[in-house]
Amino acid sequence: MKIKKALLLLALVIAAAALVFVIQSRTGLKSEVILGGADGAFVNSDNLKKPLDDYDGRIEAEDKYKDLDFPNIDIEDWNYILINSSHVIKDNTPDVSEVGDLGVTFDKRAINQLAGLIQAARRAGFEPYLAKGYVSYTAAIQQINEEATKLTAGGRLSFEEAVKIATKNSEVPGTSDHQTALGVDITDKQYDEYDYSKMNAKFFEWLDEHCAEYGFIKRYPSDKSGIKESLNGEKNNYQFSARAAIDRYIKHDMPLGWFLPNDGYGAGYGQDSTLDGNIQNLKLFGDYARKHGVEIGLWTQSDLHPKQGIEALLQRDIVKEVGHAGVRVLKTDVAWVGDGYSFGLNGVSDVAQIMPYYGKNARPFIISLDGWAGTQRYASIWSGDQTGGDWEYIRFHIPTFIGAGLSGISNITSDNDGIFGGKNPIVNMREFEWKAFTAMGLNMDGWGRNAKYPHILGEPAASVNRWYLKLKSELMPYIYTAAHEAVTGKPLVRAMFLDDANPYTLGKATQYQFMCGPSFLVAPIYKETKMNKEGNDIRNGIYLPEGEWVDYFSGHIYKGGRIINEFEAPYWKLPVFVKRGAIIPMVNPNNNVSQIDNTQRIFELYPYGESDYALYDDDGKTELYRLGEHASTHIHSSLQKNRLTIHIDKTEGSFQGQEKNQATELRINLSQMPKKLTAKMGGKSVKLTQVNSLDELNNTENSWFYNEAPQLNRFATKGSEFEKKDIRKNPMVYVHLAKTDITANDVELRMDGYQMDDADVMLHSTGALAAPQASMKENKNANKAFTLTAAWDAQANADYYEMKVDGMIHSTIRGTEFTVENLKPETDYEVQVRAVNKDGVSDWTTLQAHTIKDPLDEAIHDITATNSVEDWGGLDVSKMFDFNEKNFWHTNYYKKGVLPFDVTLNLNGIAKLDKIHYVPASERETNGQIQKGKFAISNDGINWTETGSFDWKNEDAVKEYQFKGNPEAQYIKMTVEEAKGGQGSGTEMYVFKMPGSKMEKAGDINHDGRIDENDFTSYLNYCGLRKGDKDFEGYVSKGDVNGNSLIDAYDISVVATQLKSGVSSKQVPVVSGNISLIADKKMYKAGETITLTVKGKDLVSLNALSFALPYSASEYEFIGVDVKDMGKMENITKDRLHSDGSKVLYPTFVNLGEQPAVEGTHDLFTIKLKAKKACKPAFKLNQLMMVDKFLRVKSEK
Repeated sequence: MKIKKALLLLALVIAAAALVFVIQSRTGLKSEVILGGADGAFVNSDNLKKPLDDYDGRIEAEDKYKDLDFPNIDIEDWNYILINSSHVIKDNTPDVSEVGDLGVTFDKRAINQLAGLIQAARRAGFEPYLAKGYVSYTAAIQQINEEATKLTAGGRLSFEEAVKIATKNSEVPGTSDHQTALGVDITDKQYDEYDYSKMNAKFFEWLDEHCAEYGFIKRYPSDKSGIKESLNGEKNNYQFSARAAIDRYIKHDMPLGWFLPNDGYGAGYGQDSTLDGNIQNLKLFGDYARKHGVEIGLWTQSDLHPKQGIEALLQRDIVKEVGHAGVRVLKTDVAWVGDGYSFGLNGVSDVAQIMPYYGKNARPFIISLDGWAGTQRYASIWSGDQTGGDWEYIRFHIPTFIGAGLSGISNITSDNDGIFGGKNPIVNMREFEWKAFTAMGLNMDGWGRNAKYPHILGEPAASVNRWYLKLKSELMPYIYTAAHEAVTGKPLVRAMFLDDANPYTLGKATQYQFMCGPSFLVAPIYKETKMNKEGNDIRNGIYLPEGEWVDYFSGHIYKGGRIINEFEAPYWKLPVFVKRGAIIPMVNPNNNVSQIDNTQRIFELYPYGESDYALYDDDGKTELYRLGEHASTHIHSSLQKNRLTIHIDKTEGSFQGQEKNQATELRINLSQMPKKLTAKMGGKSVKLTQVNSLDELNNTENSWFYNEAPQLNRFATKGSEFEKKDIRKNPMVYVHLAKTDITANDVELRMDGYQMDDADVMLHSTGALAAPQASMKENKNANKAFTLTAAWDAQANADYYEMKVDGMIHSTIRGTEFTVENLKPETDYEVQVRAVNKDGVSDWTTLQAHTIKDPLDEAIHDITATNSVEDWGGLDVSKMFDFNEKNFWHTNYYKKGVLPFDVTLNLNGIAKLDKIHYVPASERETNGQIQKGKFAISNDGINWTETGSFDWKNEDAVKEYQFKGNPEAQYIKMTVEEAKGGQGSGTEMYVFKMPGSKMEKAGDINHDGRIDENDFTSYLNYCGLRKGDKDFEGYVSKGDVNGNSLIDAYDISVVATQLKSGVSSKQVPVVSGNISLIADKKMYKAGETITLTVKGKDLVSLNALSFALPYSASEYEFIGVDVKDMGKMENITKDRLHSDGSKVLYPTFVNLGEQPAVEGTHDLFTIKLKAKKACKPAFKLNQLMMVDKFLRVKSEK
């Protein structure tokens, strides 16, 4: 029995001093069988409990592409287990078996490949030794505890301290490959098990050469670099290929229209030794994508045209990419600011000319990060590298999109749920929801740590995201028409004042809602209001202009001219309203435009008085629309009393590929079955037949169907809990009219007995209403300077209340207290409150109010704090810096006499300091009130400068400490010398920066206001960039912390030392020692390998290292770096081609968090280059940077 294309992945990583293999399969094998040898036979895994037989275990040999018929795999199969510190697994219970006579266990489904590999190694004369196989989560915890118990012997360490040390010296439970039963530690038995320097190099060379024969590849090679992605699986890495990404969208039925692989940062489509070979790979990928309806483009930060002396991977040829490979979109990155904005503008303009000329008159699609006068003529905009997964990401993008539209840039987007961060299903769903009503959806996967597929977070996120992506696909004619209007008129995402200008909309009050085109009002969920654990919430502050507005997902009608509140928004529901009178053109739900049924046009209507709409259409692909090849269709809806007349004019204009013979479907929103329907096509009456289902409607020409409660939940994942949700809306009438030539025949529908119930669904009660007894209430909100809160007594017969402030009515308030936001500080306001029911409204109750000055305008947010003594559980010191005066901090109640102690504040940025306000705990909780002490400041948290002492009176008033001279610092240490009861407590401590000054965070290269793995990821890619490089100035140069015009080990260490819980405060000597570079010989022939050994002498406290090694690309070719002894440092070496044409290698190594420093005298690593001609080289290292964990340096020019 043959298994076609049964491929396995064995990944090789460094763990301790051994090698770890992780096996992953591309086949969907049952647990009771395993993949056999070259003949494809199946072998029962139970046989492997006996001593190893002569199993081969090899997979079938593959041609390079073999017609490019790759298996349809997915990373969510059993054999693709993602496990690391960001993806902890506790409940994995694999079916394991012993690996022959080797004494370890392994997953039965993959054991035959491992057995075959080991047996082949034995036949080659090696003695492979498997040191460790499957380790359960429970066993991993037990190992940690046992090691910690040993460390506590003698009483020098507490058990908690010992656990931390034991965890650093071994795998953290839930994060190790061993817990998948797909990982083994392997070495050669004739050498010491954990002495890497003594391992048999030939054995590992043999593994390098032969592991792929058994379906295995290295997880990490010796330089600890990762597995590179590809377009088509050119490197036996299909699961990391662009094709596999398309496969995943198809498997999960997710819309995907465009795919843009990255050509820069060493991750491009370049897998071949020639530029033409790389472009051919790109074409093959393009052919595969287009076969599935997906167009391709390139994400670039490189020059667009070929240049002499540059290796193929870094080359571009936009002409061939467009003409041969079929590229139809270009996305530019930070490099495109370049040497002044003209570089980027000229490059974008260049593509705008090249794409039509070489792409068969293709319409250029350009997405740019940069802006200049005229950007909108050529490029759409995306907002750059941002961090998702939190509400702030949604919040700030709403006004960003609105503002771009006001600047003439209608086509704006941002990465769905960010390029970094994520993993918050509720925020993820809300993100996909609101962006369904924007121009583009951009999903950026592969840069940050977290996958960014719409389905990746499981249910219900996958179902909800699919629903909104499908909805966006259905609304494409509406969005496309609005995009056409934006060329000369209003943008797609519209500020509310563009359609309804008044004092309220002209301020900031409506900055978190917008109009999508002329008919949809969208109010995204951008923060938690009253959210429960499932993500169900409400939305306050939705301004509805005059008129009537229909809840898109229920059909309930809301009167305009007011602000509605407490609008229920379950996790699946975006607050979106349709203006009554709207005419919405639609198409069938689809995953890309190739699936659109062009033989049918759909219009959904919300009849109300007289309304008109003009549908725009063209070929969607070429520039011919500029020459007048486009079409428009005018639709008019007239509702007079109970008679509705809909008239669709003949379509005017034409374009290539236009489908003139189209059926027409009308979807009419109403509240009860109409009395009579008649239709005409081309002036001739058409008999309409009433049918009983949508299926019958679709199979019957000239028919209509009354759907009493349309089901909206149509795209849920099969078998999911979300599929069971019954989500219904108001009744609709569907009318299906036969195909006709829409350019020759008009269409008319008349409906008698049309009804749409416009009653307020929130009003049920009747009876007299009294004016509420109301009063102003002190606001506890942190933004109280911008808000006013009124409270009132509940009124008999009231369904809800309304509050009028500054001329605006805040309606649908069901409680007896409400806070109005977005007011001006230090301003007088008249506040009115009244009750509402079905019979009418009460009289207003009028109050006078005044907003205060914002007392926290310059207070620093996001401070992290530590305490040198133990806090009481649940009342830790962080409570004093959370801007919430409803809770407090307290040290351990049972531990007295803790004075003196230190509270250390990390401002997470450098601030120009003004003062500190200490808010004691409440009168009831005066114990621990701080009375005397001193403050010190620091920029590194290690070296401190005392700024002064304080002596606060023992009273409840807010205490103040003023910084003399307004020093700049990132860290503040408060030493508490006296406090009530000998303990410590407090409600809040506010640290104020100088008015008007700005915070800066050293190392925050992503400019997202935080230091995390995302900054480190960016540093990995920018390492070695220097002043003068096109992509250095601006964005990247901010990451040059030490200001030496180069991204080096120091800059990267600023971030690296803060990761993985940061470095400990344990003191170490200042970094010292010497680094030298020695060649293995003096002269080389053409084609010979040059080995340069980097040696360390008398090294002390080396925590990071970098230097520059210039070389001529015409004389040498860089091969790689082999690590000898760099401890646990990350190798982030970069081979750079600078903008001035010079080639420089930047060997760079850094420790992440607290790791052992490199000490002593020994060989560190080797650099290998290939001589292109006979030479006598004299390499010299420049710009040496040695750094210890406290960022002290030894450097040489």
